[in-house]
Amino acid sequence: MTNEQLGTRIKQIRTLKGLTQSELAKKLGITYQQIQKYEKGLADIKIERLSQVADAFAVNPAIFFDSAPLCENPGEYALQHRSAPNNNNEGALFVTKEEQFLLKLLRKINSRKIRTSIIKLLRGSIELSKQKEIKS
Repeated sequence: MTNEQLGTRIKQIRTLKGLTQSELAKKLGITYQQIQKYEKGLADIKIERLSQVADAFAVNPAIFFDSAPLCENPGEYALQHRSAPNNNNEGALFVTKEEQFLLKLLRKINSRKIRTSIIKLLRGSIELSKQKEIKS
């Protein structure tokens, strides 16, 4: 695999994760210019750095060498390959733009504790909504 191919893969994953070059650089403790060099294939990326990039993306490092194409727009893919939504939408592949936006925001929160709190808040809101529907 060439530096250019590896850089393209890093850029694809970074974009899918909703990160800017600056955000990724900050996670790695390097400059955004260095990320640009990696993504353009202008700089060699050592295995240790590639491991750090994988950690920052929360992915297995093998994904960088996988020849399978990445979905550049997971929301569009889901819209094209959706299953029919059921009554409560659990397990449905249909993803609205609002859900895409929510997922993007959630992925930008570095703290697992905060993400968990947000999920608990959403679950509580759903339960409250269900109780109000029953009383109506």
